[in-house]
Amino acid sequence: MADESVIFKEMAKDDLPHVLRWRREPHVEAAWNRGETDLEILKKYEEKITSSVVRPYIFHLDGKRGGYIQYYWAARCGEGWWEGYDSKTVGIDLFIGEPEFLRKGWAKHVISQFCQKLFLELKIERIIADPAPANQGIRRCLESCGFTDQGVIETPDGPARLMILEK
Repeated sequence: MADESVIFKEMAKDDLPHVLRWRREPHVEAAWNRGETDLEILKKYEEKITSSVVRPYIFHLDGKRGGYIQYYWAARCGEGWWEGYDSKTVGIDLFIGEPEFLRKGWAKHVISQFCQKLFLELKIERIIADPAPANQGIRRCLESCGFTDQGVIETPDGPARLMILEK
């Protein structure tokens, strides 16, 4: 890693082709494949740009678009997601899109810096993440960022590991 700083830019419509390309990368598709068509993926991410629940970002590494990260207000998700969480809790999801940034320690820097940004700017008390139980790499990465593993839970998308970072 030439530079450990990460730049987060709110996602815009001109980022959509990059997100679609990343979603079709084998390493992303393995974790994020929900059987969606390209048009469904584009529509879903375009809706996030103006959402009041989800805030999507493109993160830049070494001056290049590197991947996608979002936060969402847990208490406002609905559809069986995160019932019982208050307005001081957000969830995060991310993927490194560009293969050149894989397995180089970037995920830890992206997550750490994004969580710092959220605690500072949103005045929240906790951040949650819910990786697939089989995704040991992201679980270890989240733990190295201070998240604690709360065990496997059932979500509308199936089993997930609940990971929590408290302020």
